Amino acid sequence: MLWGFLHHAVEPLLTRWPFSLFREKALKAEIDHVHYEDKNTRYLCIGSVEKVLCLIACWDEDPNGEASKLHLARIPDNYWVAIDGLKIQSFGCQMWDAGFTIQAILSCNLNEEYRLTLRKSLDFVKASQLAAGD
Repeated sequence: MLWGFLHHAVEPLLTRWPFSLFREKALKAEIDHVHYEDKNTRYLCIGSVEKVLCLIACWDEDPNGEASKLHLARIPDNYWVAIDGLKIQSFGCQMWDAGFTIQAILSCNLNEEYRLTLRKSLDFVKASQLAAGD
């Protein structure tokens, strides 16, 4: 009910001057963030949900633009249709887990005690990085 009120009462106000200036500035800042993320991840994005949101934002900006086309080209990296329906692949949480574990070991000054674990985690982090051209 609240969202309905906000949409029907506040949204029309935001499209009128002077609020429209603030709205346009905010939308410009947001699409700049989307393009920054796109360039840093080569249009793969950091997650499957964010991938769709960035695609929609770029399509809304320019349906025939380069960003929209590059997003569409990367869809098979995350989504595909299998015999039992649509499948979504996202990055695993292994890097998050490894990063938090490494931080915990180092912040507790246990690096000497867990030297072998830290070496193996470094190898894992290196192996998990995307190489140029991937």
